[in-house]
Amino acid sequence: MTQQPMYKKQGDPGRPDAIEEITNRLIIHRISSLLVTFFAKLGVHPNGVSLLGFLSGWGASYCYLQTPSAPQMAWYGFLSMILWHVFDGTDGKLARFTGKTSAVGKVIDGIADYAVFIVTYVAMMILMWDSWGWLGVALGIVGGVSHAMQSARYEAEREFYNMLILGKNLSDAADTKAEGGIGALLSRLQDTYEKAQSASRATLLVLKLRALPDDKQLAIKYAAATKLEKNIHLWSVMCANYRTIMIFIGVYIGMPELYFIIEVTLLNVILLILAARTSRLYSELDGMME
Repeated sequence: MTQQPMYKKQGDPGRPDAIEEITNRLIIHRISSLLVTFFAKLGVHPNGVSLLGFLSGWGASYCYLQTPSAPQMAWYGFLSMILWHVFDGTDGKLARFTGKTSAVGKVIDGIADYAVFIVTYVAMMILMWDSWGWLGVALGIVGGVSHAMQSARYEAEREFYNMLILGKNLSDAADTKAEGGIGALLSRLQDTYEKAQSASRATLLVLKLRALPDDKQLAIKYAAATKLEKNIHLWSVMCANYRTIMIFIGVYIGMPELYFIIEVTLLNVILLILAARTSRLYSELDGMME
């Protein structure tokens, strides 16, 4: 009997459909895939697409800052953020499609992502200033730190799936094309960062699995794949797409502080609940490897 695959076949190996968040899978990445062909024909470099995304995110912040006198600008800000999501999904796809992946590109992409949210949060704190003053600044900073922790954990669970189920290397920095200069430096820094995670529970589980015979590895992967996929879909509540929607709503109704309050309270409670659930799942996986 032919065994069924653990996950759906999909065209972009960097984006496993089985763990992709639904709005990305159905909307953002479909648009991004169309743009990949367009940009490839024009010879646009992936870093150029990252820059377009960065400019779109900054444009959204500018639009949001105009809302006290022109509330309709919130819609333009929202559309600019959507455009950032599209470009953010396009640059990596384009890099893989054209074979232009690099350590520099990964760093630029990461910096652009954080910079977009930083400037958006600053814009929201400016909007809050008259009513909240320095308390609003503090709320924004705590919200930003919370965002960073939540997003990092969500991405870590996605990466764990890629390593455990799909067999991704524990460190793929060596695969980037950087022969010298700043590219080589960034490649080494990335490699050092990834290796620093080798003591994490998730990485130890990957190493434990890979020490097992091939047939047992395959059996555990088949048993674990669906459970991990379900867990990641729960974690996807931390996806940036939903933050974009919440930011728009908060700014549009003239209560940007509402977003930060939800970020600091509700999302952190969800973070703790999901972390506890994931810890139990890891223990179950550990037991399967005995």
